[in-house]
Amino acid sequence: DKFMELNAQIDTYDAACNELVRVAGTQRARQILQKNLHRGQVIEEIVQARMKKEEDSVMEAITSRVFRDDGNYFVVADEIHNFVSFDSKRAQAIGGFFRSARWGVALTGTMIGNHVSNDAFLAYLLGIVDDPQHYNRLVKGDPKRVKMAFKPYMAYPVISDIRKVDPLIPTPIHDVIQYDPLDEIVTLHVELESARCFSSGERLLISRYLLSNPAKLHPDNLPESNNGNGLWSRWEDFIFEADERFDLLESAMDAGSNRVKAVAEALAQTDPNDKALIFTYYTDKTTAFVQAELAKAGFDLEVIDQTVSNKIRPDGSTERMHRWLKCQYAPTSKGLVGSIGTCSEGLDGQGFSRVIWYECPTV
Repeated sequence: DKFMELNAQIDTYDAACNELVRVAGTQRARQILQKNLHRGQVIEEIVQARMKKEEDSVMEAITSRVFRDDGNYFVVADEIHNFVSFDSKRAQAIGGFFRSARWGVALTGTMIGNHVSNDAFLAYLLGIVDDPQHYNRLVKGDPKRVKMAFKPYMAYPVISDIRKVDPLIPTPIHDVIQYDPLDEIVTLHVELESARCFSSGERLLISRYLLSNPAKLHPDNLPESNNGNGLWSRWEDFIFEADERFDLLESAMDAGSNRVKAVAEALAQTDPNDKALIFTYYTDKTTAFVQAELAKAGFDLEVIDQTVSNKIRPDGSTERMHRWLKCQYAPTSKGLVGSIGTCSEGLDGQGFSRVIWYECPTV
């Protein structure tokens, strides 16, 4: 689309060359134009240069607006072997906030690329050298010197606990919230366990829904399926096989989930100034259900679900990032309900004092 738009706007070879100089810079444009490209190929280079410029501006925005000046943040840089040159603005931005962080992890499955010198940027990130250009003088192209230089920085054995790299992080207090399920749920669970039409994994999944959001299992709310032997088709047959089963499910829906009530009681015992983060494992329907039920109990929590955009803005942020930060630090916010899938973008949750796993893998 970008190519077609530029192709319609730039109608001559000279105009394309001038735009390339403006976007990519004189030196880079000269290198490109030495290839004797035609107008269409020059326009393709303009598109690539514009995309790179946008990416660089995003990295600069992240560096200046998101990461704190005091270095009180963590950085995990994946596929770090893709950064060979230190000349790009993106590499310089990553290098700046990586080296300033309290700690950082550089991930790669290809430590040495085409040449030993390709590790110069990685050596700079880790603090082995203060200038990537000094790396070749240090290792002198010798793989043994490379191994000795990086050995102190290799995470072996693999990091399994964040406190192994940052002992200042407090140990979380794990607290199991006890509650009694509704009698209707217990009865359905007992019948479910004796049903031969479900596998053990399917029974566990259905039991979790019964406890966390029974409305999801109502026939009117089941996902459509053309497979007559699919899980939800068999569940519907199971529910209507005996009239009392359907009545039990509707009764449980009317009574409300005791698990939600237990969460509400736990929140009531939390300091009013603290922020709570409630994670759901499954769909947006469960997230919306938990948020609505807690609102009835007087807890007005924000929600992050699939409707909250994760598209990167020109300033390098996203709507999810803004809502995530608001839920932690805005005085009027009481907390957040979100699913694992929509809150798994490496966001910092230091402002939350309590995390509740609403759908733990247990009955």
